[in-house]
Amino acid sequence: MNKPNFLIIGAQKSGTSSLRKFMERNPNHFFTPRQELHFWNRDREYRDGEGVAEYYENFKEAAHNQIVGEKSPSYLPSSSAAERIAHHLPQVKIVAVLRDPVDRAHSAYLHGLRVGAIPQSRTFSQAIRNYQDFQGVPYGDVVSQGFYFENLERYFKFFQAKQIHVMSFSQLTQTPNLILPKLMNFLITPEFDYESAKIDYSMPRVNVARTSRFPQFVRRVRASKKLSTEQKNYLSGLTFKKLEQSPVLPEDRRFLDEIYSESNANLQKRLGPNFIF
Repeated sequence: MNKPNFLIIGAQKSGTSSLRKFMERNPNHFFTPRQELHFWNRDREYRDGEGVAEYYENFKEAAHNQIVGEKSPSYLPSSSAAERIAHHLPQVKIVAVLRDPVDRAHSAYLHGLRVGAIPQSRTFSQAIRNYQDFQGVPYGDVVSQGFYFENLERYFKFFQAKQIHVMSFSQLTQTPNLILPKLMNFLITPEFDYESAKIDYSMPRVNVARTSRFPQFVRRVRASKKLSTEQKNYLSGLTFKKLEQSPVLPEDRRFLDEIYSESNANLQKRLGPNFIF
């Protein structure tokens, strides 16, 4: 039975979809047909471990010489995913991409607007100052996922440091030719020679910020219990147009910088002084 060799755990709105798209160019990498499984953080799918065999079915088409993985940004902030993964996949490699938490929060807010999780009347200022009121609401809480230190520490608790590879969003997008070879070396297997391979290290752009022309329709689609996630994404996508983004207000950035200051300082100690978002 095929099992994943690596998991891209997040962070949400930090380029993980682009990273998957890049990795899919390489025939030595296998990803699940579904973009995101969200298995390890969902009790109804994990079912105290009984759902693991069904989870492994997602990788049955992988060839023996492929590096097998999946991407689900919900794993990083989950309070249960790290321990579950470590119990069933103790040798798996963990990949995380971290983005400036303020910019990530703003991008998450725009995403919440787009999918109808955040009403158009709620400003970014309101969303961040009242984020605790929306905890547990999918895409409603735009702040909590930016506490990277606390989220990552669960993985450092259950995995060896050499199994965890943390990447910078800014470096990934600005200098992918310097950052991605390090990822390839982290994932390397004897069957594939990354050093001599001619790899295109440019990063594809996906999930560009958009907004819906019919937000009420999108909210009804998202609330439907009869449609699959793929059907919801397709129907919602038909209404999208490119979103003209407004910058984060200085007072909002100061507010979030203060909220994240302790977590960021601890993260710097964990990852070293050279790490930048």
